Amino acid sequence: MMTRIQILVLCCAISMLAAGNKPNFTGTRKADVAKSTMTVTPRKNIDPDAPPGPPPPPADMAFKMMPPETITHKEPELAIQSGANTLRLTTNGKENVNDQRIGQHKSTTRWDGRRLVTNWKIEREGQVFMEGSDVRYLDRDGKTLIQDNTVRTSTVETTSHIIWLPTE
Repeated sequence: MMTRIQILVLCCAISMLAAGNKPNFTGTRKADVAKSTMTVTPRKNIDPDAPPGPPPPPADMAFKMMPPETITHKEPELAIQSGANTLRLTTNGKENVNDQRIGQHKSTTRWDGRRLVTNWKIEREGQVFMEGSDVRYLDRDGKTLIQDNTVRTSTVETTSHIIWLPTE
């Protein structure tokens, strides 16, 4: 039979292992143009009153146009800098609000095992004109970041599988 101290030590060890299971995404990466993919699908049942979203970038240029991303990750805080924009997120499932050039970016981010899932929407003048999700995880090498991204506007849904390679 286990003593109370043994049970306490076991609980602490399990808790530390669970906390250590979350990867750290810190680093600067650039999109791998050759291995990243994007699909644009017209949406059915378009709401005529929905505000228009921006058109997706041309498929042959989408990943070439992406600036490198720098992620600073200190659990539960995560900052993603891409060009002049910085998104500040928390991984605890609470709502984060970031004012961006294109509108107000509202999101929630949570861990799903070793994958970080962000559901987001961008509002302009109180109306959602773009929404989507990002799932980020590290490849087996522990450095390459993979991002599965879905963006929905009033007219199209764009899905991307982006391979982010370390620049260092």
